Amino acid sequence: MKSPEDLLNSLANHRLESVVQFEKTTWTFAFSGRSSLRVECPWRIVVNGAVAVTGKDHAQLFGREAPVDSCAESLRLLEKTVVKKAEVAVGSGDLVVIFENGARLELFTDSCGYESWHLCSPDGELVALGGGNLAVL
Repeated sequence: MKSPEDLLNSLANHRLESVVQFEKTTWTFAFSGRSSLRVECPWRIVVNGAVAVTGKDHAQLFGREAPVDSCAESLRLLEKTVVKKAEVAVGSGDLVVIFENGARLELFTDSCGYESWHLCSPDGELVALGGGNLAVL
């Protein structure tokens, strides 16, 4: 059985290929190499030290001519770069996917009981359980 670090390393050198919202709070980030993240917690993309887009922004107008499309904006920000590394914060289960251009996809565990995110890779699965624990499947 692979370790959490091995499964996180499966994202390295791969590109983000799609972002899809399935329900109001459920998202899938699909990567080349047949890996994907199913996200059921708050997420954001940070570029140059500033929040560029979040899941909460999706479909919000914010005084613009058209509502924010968090899926399209995520792809625009990340599709031309590859994952450098992914790290999980011990204790919280927060996940940070760091891209070679310096951008960061950050996921925040927001429940002591519900799963926050689920990484599926050809090598196995890693699940962020409630309270910040991890399970390798």
